[in-house]
Amino acid sequence: MDRIKLQRRMDTLYLLEPNDLGYARLNKLYRRVTNHLKKHPWARVLPLTTLFVVTLTMLVGRIVVQLASILQKGF
Repeated sequence: MDRIKLQRRMDTLYLLEPNDLGYARLNKLYRRVTNHLKKHPWARVLPLTTLFVVTLTMLVGRIVVQLASILQKGF
C-alpha cells in the first residue's frame, strides 16, 4: 500500500459524523457540555462527583448505617 491509499483508508476508519440529536437546542447544549469535558474532564467531573457523593451521604447515610447494623446482627 502506498502512502496515499493508507491515508485514505485511515481517514475512512476514523471519520466520525457529527452527532445530531434531532433538536437544535439540545444539539447546542450537547456540544457545549462535551466540549468542556473533552478539554478538562477532571476539572469538571471530580468536583461534581464529590458534591454528589457528599450530598447523597448526608441524605441517605443514616439509612445505610442502620441497614449495615441490621445485616451485621442478622449474620
